[in-house]
Amino acid sequence: VAGTWNSDDQDLVVRSPDGSQQRVTDLIALKGYDAFFLIRPRESWGTRINRQDSVPGPVIQDPGDGELAVVSIFRIKGKQFASVDHGRYESGEALEAALARAASTCGEACSSNDQAAHYPDYLANVTPTWVDSLTMLERTEWTTEEVEVTIWYYNRDRRRIVFTTRYTGMTDTSWEVANRFAHRYSPKPNGATFYIKGVETDFGPDDDLGTSSYDYRRGPRLVLRMSKLAVAVRW
Repeated sequence: VAGTWNSDDQDLVVRSPDGSQQRVTDLIALKGYDAFFLIRPRESWGTRINRQDSVPGPVIQDPGDGELAVVSIFRIKGKQFASVDHGRYESGEALEAALARAASTCGEACSSNDQAAHYPDYLANVTPTWVDSLTMLERTEWTTEEVEVTIWYYNRDRRRIVFTTRYTGMTDTSWEVANRFAHRYSPKPNGATFYIKGVETDFGPDDDLGTSSYDYRRGPRLVLRMSKLAVAVRW
């Protein structure tokens, strides 16, 4: 067993049942144990998707059990006004309805204060942006990745219309996350430029995965490559 206050710490002191201690600085060394327990701060706060039912069995979690959790967060100028935990919904239809309800709560907050007050889409289309896959170009953790993808644009009165999707429990380098809601709006001809940023969230300082931008001319399907993350989006 080992413990750390830093979720990304790769320098651990492992304590064995006989009282001996061993310093371990890489994941390969940990694979030599029959069982290994790592106690660290909790990072995943979403409900796991496609998780198996809780039934009696020889292990706590069977191979292939759902690991991925996704939470969509809706913000205006940095202030959160709604969120949706994807793993709480048993069907795609129920999830889409929950996302639509959350997006609609934006209401006048998404609007300009001038004569176009009822047209928050003035610089963007009223059609969603979707994420189909995430690829880590450089790993930041040795266990699971907790990645937040934030997409935003500025409306007529320069308010940022921001949507963040948080993916937790990711164990591979690339993840297919087809049809994951990423933003309420999408680029339109001669409209606003959209911006995208990736962050790997940690107990301590977060890891910046890079920033990119795109507009209508680059779509409606493209892969945005940042310094440590590639995101496939479409609208």
